[in-house]
Amino acid sequence: MLFLLAVVGVAAWYGRGPAVWVAVLNVLSFNFVFVPPHFAFAFETLQSILTFAVMLIVGCWILLPC
Repeated sequence: MLFLLAVVGVAAWYGRGPAVWVAVLNVLSFNFVFVPPHFAFAFETLQSILTFAVMLIVGCWILLPC
């Protein structure tokens, strides 16, 4: 996923703190652009909440070796 590539790239160049911010921004931008209603922040269904939680957890979990 491009999401993980961005998190790993930022972690490699800038460290863990900025990479956590990138993970959070990626989750929010995914919600804003791809989840209906488009171009609005909507955490309406349990499936979307779980998707965002898993994306954030995986993004932060990748940072453990850094």
